[in-house]
Amino acid sequence: FVMAGEATEVTVTEPVPAEEQPALRYSFLEIKEAQRVCGEKMNAAALKECGSASAAQQQIFKAHVNDLCATVFAAALRKYNPEDKQEVAPVDEETVAKLKELETKLKEKEAAVKKLRERVPRMAAADARRELEKARKRHADVLVAEPELTGDLGSELTEEQVEALKAAYVKTTSSIGITSAKLSQVMDQTTETINIVEKAMKRPKTEIDIAMENSPIKAKALLNEEEKNSLQQPSPLRTRLALQLSASKNV
Repeated sequence: FVMAGEATEVTVTEPVPAEEQPALRYSFLEIKEAQRVCGEKMNAAALKECGSASAAQQQIFKAHVNDLCATVFAAALRKYNPEDKQEVAPVDEETVAKLKELETKLKEKEAAVKKLRERVPRMAAADARRELEKARKRHADVLVAEPELTGDLGSELTEEQVEALKAAYVKTTSSIGITSAKLSQVMDQTTETINIVEKAMKRPKTEIDIAMENSPIKAKALLNEEEKNSLQQPSPLRTRLALQLSASKNV
């Protein structure tokens, strides 16, 4: 109580607004421990409410509880343990100058890449024309009337030039197809010839073959030096094959 005649001072503390109150902060370990305890209690409550549950159901309940706790406490971690965003001041003026120089070079490189992307189709068209000219020289049957471009290669192609390139591509493709077909025929003929030669070489000699090999057209005494030399040399493969084929037909 207060005695009479005494003056008293009453200190009234005004409430601090909520936005001016210091934010609560908790450490990462405290929040993780709260998450663990909450998970255990929620899991026990879920099993108690469901009664008898199989081992698979218990694992499912536990997974759901862990997922829920992780979601809730991730938000709590962002609120009660936020990361301090600090603006890092540059080390020195020299570093700042180097950074600006690198940024300028980067922008120049990006502009060069953009310009190169725009030039790539025109460069590809020029390369296609050069390859087509080489193909014309190699294959005389590829005859396509294409107007020569006298302007700058960087200029846009006209519709006539595009059509000429398309026609050249079609002609070249057709020529390649014809050449491939001819090559297949030649390969088949070569394989057939090889088979005939192998059969002729493996076939045993007949009496007619031996007689034809040992009977010269003229007597050796009547032959001159060239004829004797030619007689001593083995006959060409084509002649021997012809003789063997004719002999086999006669047999």
